[in-house]
Amino acid sequence: MLFENPVEIVAVLTGLFAIYFQIKANPLYWPISIINVILNAIIFHQARLYAEISLQVYYFGMNISMDEFIGQKRAINRHDL
Repeated sequence: MLFENPVEIVAVLTGLFAIYFQIKANPLYWPISIINVILNAIIFHQARLYAEISLQVYYFGMNISMDEFIGQKRAINRHDL
């Protein structure tokens, strides 16, 4: 079976939505991608792929730092107007 775990379906969907929102430069990209990272970490933990979990931790940190960076950039742009 293609998807044995319902978490896999949700992870794929959130990944696709995250890509779509990133292309459209929509601020919903970051929360959805963080959800996707968490779901992927759960899937990798269930499959005992611990090295892949460490990658998800890295992606989680990058998503958090990028969210802060974009927030600061928006604040600067509003101030310049």
